[in-house]
Amino acid sequence: MVDQWWLLQYPRPMLKRVVSPQTLPPEAVPAWVHPQGRAYLRERGLTKDESERYDLHFCDGGAWSQRLIIPMYVHDTLVAFQGRDVTGSDPGRYKTEGPRPLYCPVPPDTHAPTPLVVVEGPFDAFAVLRTHTAVATLGIYPSTTQVETVIGLVATYRIPAIYIWFDNTATGEACTLQLQLTPHVPTFVLIDEHRKDPGEYLCLTPPDDAGSVISRQHFLQ
Repeated sequence: MVDQWWLLQYPRPMLKRVVSPQTLPPEAVPAWVHPQGRAYLRERGLTKDESERYDLHFCDGGAWSQRLIIPMYVHDTLVAFQGRDVTGSDPGRYKTEGPRPLYCPVPPDTHAPTPLVVVEGPFDAFAVLRTHTAVATLGIYPSTTQVETVIGLVATYRIPAIYIWFDNTATGEACTLQLQLTPHVPTFVLIDEHRKDPGEYLCLTPPDDAGSVISRQHFLQ
């Protein structure tokens, strides 16, 4: 049974029970194998190794057509997946199957505790994960459950500090999250005036990658 502590409770019709998907869409194929999926990942700055590491898929038919599929696992169990529109025609960009977890594609290192970077979306996490541990809240309004999950990660992995790096238009929301986390762990807000979000650094290399931004940042505390 999936640990409900990891799942985001968000508004749904009362009669509709949100359940974890059992599998990815039947049309989904590994993203790097599909020419369109591979082209999109290259455009965003992701590599073949990263595509495989995060188990990214692509659909060119069915209900999830023209979407990059981002699986989300908890203890190796699929609990949700997001579909990212690759055409630019969907104003919502993302749609989700299943409850929304805190996206934690790579667990923190128990042997060498390092700061945890909290970002908004999967591509933000992919950029930060090249140099730091990262989780994504899948939006700028983390639920109580997601906040509790972050606090649990802090205790489990002895995380010494948290850096919150939201879009540069969501500083207020980042500071609100900071107030919730500060009683449990030193928490800092990263303000980046050069790029909209961490995901934009996927196509860049040092000294302009996401890791370099974090290392030279003066954090709000």
